[in-house]
Amino acid sequence: ADGSGAGGAGPTAASDFARVERTERRRERAGTAGPRRRVGGRRGDSVDPFAARGRGGRTPAPEKQQDDARDELGFRRDGPDAWVSRMVNTDTHAPLEPARPAPPPAEWTAPGVDAANAVYLLPRDLSAALPEGLPRPLLREIEACGDSDAARGVLVRAPLLELMGTLDAAQRLPAGGLAAAERAPAGLTPGEAAAFEAAAARATSGRHVQLDGARASGKSVALALLVHWARANGWLAMYVPDASVITRGRVGPKPLGYVARAPGDDSTLGWDSPDVAAEMLRHMVDAHADELAELPVTDVTAGVAGAPEAKTLLELCEKGIEAEVAHATGSVVALRAELGRVTKYPVLVAVDSANALYADSAFVEPSRKLDKLRPIHASELRLARAFGAGSYEPAWDTPFAAGGDAAAPGMLGDFSWAEVARGSVVSALTHSSHGVSPKAIKPPARLGARVQMPRYTLPECKALLSYWGAAGISRRVDADEALKLRALTNGNGAELR
Repeated sequence: ADGSGAGGAGPTAASDFARVERTERRRERAGTAGPRRRVGGRRGDSVDPFAARGRGGRTPAPEKQQDDARDELGFRRDGPDAWVSRMVNTDTHAPLEPARPAPPPAEWTAPGVDAANAVYLLPRDLSAALPEGLPRPLLREIEACGDSDAARGVLVRAPLLELMGTLDAAQRLPAGGLAAAERAPAGLTPGEAAAFEAAAARATSGRHVQLDGARASGKSVALALLVHWARANGWLAMYVPDASVITRGRVGPKPLGYVARAPGDDSTLGWDSPDVAAEMLRHMVDAHADELAELPVTDVTAGVAGAPEAKTLLELCEKGIEAEVAHATGSVVALRAELGRVTKYPVLVAVDSANALYADSAFVEPSRKLDKLRPIHASELRLARAFGAGSYEPAWDTPFAAGGDAAAPGMLGDFSWAEVARGSVVSALTHSSHGVSPKAIKPPARLGARVQMPRYTLPECKALLSYWGAAGISRRVDADEALKLRALTNGNGAELR
């Protein structure tokens, strides 16, 4: 313990150390404290006794001894809060690197393009790219940042780019489908066969993807950017920015949400959502009118109740919009089924807050005597069944069993969405109270994967803070303050904002 590298690890040295510490504390309180003495050293040395404490029985360098002594004394004297503040506040206040502008969405996954941690400015006119509108978390962020052009900057994250690559691999599966992709061709070496199987596994996992993650980890923003990227690359994308609108309606300047009995037997098909369905059809026409005009209607539409007669998918949508109550819901159900068979274009079906499709809806049905109200479960809504709680293809509009079977727990087993012939189905799970817990929903057993969207990492926080500071949205921060903000928020996007 004398700094020479010998001793200091035995029980005698530890007891002497504690005794000297207590003595020095008493002398300090009495105001008679003199120069501190080193345990086992020369009398009169004004060296802090904590400096003699090594790590693992070894004596550290003299400058490290004094640093450790200063830290330990400060922790005991000032408490943990002041100690943590001193440890975090270093003297190296390095400025943040400038945020990089992101390329156009069509180039995000192009070879040789690095769009990770770059900031993309959403255009104000999204009538063609995202006519459905931006998700609520992103709208709140834009409003909090002043609703200027600079406030529309969003971060292109590395997990999102990886998901885009997985979806792009899924839509490139061979004509034989999944069975042909899962078997390696004959004549390959073991290494080539393993690489082929790994690529096939990645492609098949991209057919059904569930986005999960902690609250405010960026799932909704990632799904909106995914739709934006897909449409920029020639995909047909059917986007539901908030599935709770189907089951709970929407309040505000443009309210939505009423249900009506489906055509036919009023106890078999369940309930239509005419105004919600009509809005979905208008968004599809705004985003893909040219593509829908090229795609003919197949025989699957004939089996959907309430679907009008049409020759093309564009005509199917337009007739549903014109006759909202009679045909809107049937047109959406038929359109969802038809998109599952399209091979001319890659198809993306994206649903946000998808677990809202598995809970009780906000609608009720009065009894014949009008003295009781029966809650309507989401499985009784035709739109909810078409996008998550329905039967597996080809039984798209199979009547459900009335009564308790409509809300049976077995319906929470998996996402019973039909495969798309070329493309992917992506859903984002919410942790709000609008739906069942994400833990109760499992990915499909044969195909699909649950992708965890991590919270913002330190480089991502630095990129956002650097952009906000340069754009005048917030004050400029340095690297040390960015580190503290990342630690305080744990990468929570809403708290960081």
